[in-house]
Amino acid sequence: MIKDINFYVTYYAKKYGGVITRKAKWTDECKAWLSKANKPCMRYYDLNADGYRTATGNVRIKYDS
Repeated sequence: MIKDINFYVTYYAKKYGGVITRKAKWTDECKAWLSKANKPCMRYYDLNADGYRTATGNVRIKYDS
């Protein structure tokens, strides 16, 4: 990930029961890891909600052009 460059993150969110897309930014507090269940996780800064969120499972990233 490129620090401080805006991007869009798209993933399935259980909370909403569907696929969501959020405008995001990668900061020093962001990270990517595998859960204990061996699922990919990514913590990103959500520019829409002005806070950190975690995406679990397959994630699609598209950089702002």
